[in-house]
Amino acid sequence: MKGKALMDELEDLLKKTCSDYGIAPTPSKDFMQLWEELIEKMDPGTKRLLQLRLEEDIAEKRGIVFQQMLDILQREEIA
Repeated sequence: MKGKALMDELEDLLKKTCSDYGIAPTPSKDFMQLWEELIEKMDPGTKRLLQLRLEEDIAEKRGIVFQQMLDILQREEIA
């Protein structure tokens, strides 16, 4: 249950942040789709902070979702 509660909290935070950036979190968009849209709108400094934080989460073995989020962030930086 702890993992599900963490994911629910993470998803709620993502949706709130998306709304702050003018991205509508519609039911047709899954977590990673929202994440991709969000990082496209973020400035380089914010992206760098997120990258560092995700790397910390991965090092602390907090879950595979953080690796997936980091992968998407890094792909977006290359594009």
